[in-house]
Parts: sequence; C-alpha cells; structure tokens
Amino acid sequence: MSSSLVAEIDALISKVKACPLQAEGKAAPAQEAAPAKKEEAAPAPAKASEALDIDSVKVGMICQVGDSFDALRAAWTEAELGNIDDKDLKPYLTQVGKVMEIEEDDDTVLLRWENLDSVWIPVSQLTETTLPLSSPPPVSHLLDKSERDPLAPMEGLKAIKGPYLTDADSISEGAHVQVTEDFKLLRKEWAAAELGEIRDEDLALWLLQIGKVIEVEEDDDTVNVRWESYDTVWIPIAACRDAGKEALTSPPSVSCLAGEPTQEEEAKPVFRLKEWTLDGDQYYKEISQIKKKQRVQITTDYGYLRQAFPAKGLEEMEDYQKIAGYTGDAWELDEENGLVTVRFNNKKTIKVPFVCLYKVNKKKKKKGNPEL
Repeated sequence: MSSSLVAEIDALISKVKACPLQAEGKAAPAQEAAPAKKEEAAPAPAKASEALDIDSVKVGMICQVGDSFDALRAAWTEAELGNIDDKDLKPYLTQVGKVMEIEEDDDTVLLRWENLDSVWIPVSQLTETTLPLSSPPPVSHLLDKSERDPLAPMEGLKAIKGPYLTDADSISEGAHVQVTEDFKLLRKEWAAAELGEIRDEDLALWLLQIGKVIEVEEDDDTVNVRWESYDTVWIPIAACRDAGKEALTSPPSVSCLAGEPTQEEEAKPVFRLKEWTLDGDQYYKEISQIKKKQRVQITTDYGYLRQAFPAKGLEEMEDYQKIAGYTGDAWELDEENGLVTVRFNNKKTIKVPFVCLYKVNKKKKKKGNPEL
C-alpha cells in the first residue's frame, strides 16, 4: 500500500472521530442548556370589544367593567349613583359580573359578582366578555359599624378642594358650604366660637356635610346652615369651605344641649310630621292612601327616619342610611299603628312608618336592595 493511500485513510479516520455518528437516525445531543426560570402564567387579557349601551345590553349577559377610573367616575357621577370614595370605586375596574337588571332611566345595569354581591354600574363602562365572574372587595360603607372610627366622616362623603373660609366677610347668605373633614379643627373652632358643649361622636356627624347658609353672625364668625333635612345648626366659618353648587346632605339629628340629661330630666323628643320632601314628593298623609302590593319609596331623609321609628314604637336601627331611598312593595298594612311592612325584591321585609313613604321617584330611588 502506498504511503499516500495510508495518509488519506488516516485523515478520513480523524474526521469520523471529530464528528460522532447519529445513532438510529436521532440527532446528536446538543450541549444541555441551563433550565429556564419558571414564570407564572399571566391572566388572559379581556377580549377587546365595543362598549355596550342600553339597547345592546341584555339580562344574563356577562360583562367586564372598563379599566379607566376617570371614565368610570365621570359616568358614575352623570348617572347620579351616589357618593362613593375613590378607594371604593377603583376596585370595580376590570371586574366581571352578570347583568341582573337594566334601568333605562339612567342607563345603568345591576351587576352581580361571583360572591353574589351586586352593584349598579353605568352601561357605557361595560363590554361583553367570556371571562369568568370575579368579586371586588366589599366597599367600606358596608363594613360593620363597630369597625368605623366614630370621629371620622361618614362613609360616602367626599371633601371639596379649596381653602377654608376666614370670617363673616368671606361668605354670604344662600351659599352652600361644606364642613371640614378634620375633627380636631372643627372641635377647636367650635370651642373658640363658644357654641356650647357637645359630644365628640355627635360633632363628628357634621364632618364633610354640606348645608345652605341661612344666616351669618359677625360677632363670633359663625353661620347658621340648613341641611337637606331642613335641620339647622350653627357652624364656625373657619371650619368650612365654599361648596359652590354641590347638593345638600343630611347628617343624623343630634342634640346640642349642654351635658347629658339625667333620667328624670330627659324629655321625650317631639316628632314633627313632614308633608313634602326636598325633591317635591309628597309624603302619604293617611295610611289608607297606600294599597297592598303597591310600590312605595322610603324617604331619602335618614334624619327623618331616625325620628319617626321610635315615635311610632319601632326599634331604632343603628344606621338608617341602609334603607333610605329604597323602593319595595307595601306587603302588609298595620292601620292601627300606622306601619307598613315593605317587601324588597330580595324578599326581605322591614316595618316602616307610613309617614316616611311616598310614591316612587325614579330619578332619586336607590338601586337594588338594602343590606338588612
């Protein structure tokens, strides 16, 4: 064998050793790569679709709330769905619920979440979706009363931005003013104006409330404000802001009498019937005006409810805002005691003095059922 042939064979053997043969048609194993870091799968994004309207939405439809807080806040205000803190409204964003009821008067729908809680949402903020139902956390005004700070503003009231008023020259009769949200400031100015003794828990009920100025007192820089309920109270001007054209509110009625009365001194409060609401609705004057299964509305004036319940021999509630403004059927009539058993859509009932009822005001009624 020639030396040249031997050299060629040696070269061929070297090439074979450098490139291992593939076994059974399988590719040669590549160098093992480092294992990739395991990541949690991101939730599937909502399918893009056009916003619904009152004509396209249907009962039973699964809908998702939009992700724009500014748009939701604007639509909520336009639909007059009531006061709600930003911290309570934001959790509704991107939540998925089932349409249970449609209200054409204000273009809203009642959404029921996965946990069976429900809330009215402007239909313009909804899109149809195939995502599963979800549940936002419960809003703060539904928390147990014992969990609230007794010196904090009542839930649902929102502070108006702007400086505080200074003296009698900075405000005039007929203007709307909002009481500060700062309890320490209100207590300080109250004492400076020598407005009398009052419990902290009662004074705090006026925080963030809006009233109409009906009188200005220059001597001590105070204003006599009238709430939506037509109750009045003197408030230090320096503890108020100009409320512009904001709607009036109604805090529960409180006693400004000095000290705590003894059992012998305590007098039974005088209950005064009202004929008209501020919205122009007339209260029923006689229980005979109400027929069984007739739809009625409970007054939105929870201060009036607070006076009427004990006056008619009913047990007082901890929070009359729970029923104020809701509608139901007059299920039973107690003509002797002037009481009506109101039955709501969820079949729960409550006895209400008939003097606190009037015909349903579609624009002012609360949606859904009260949390009884």
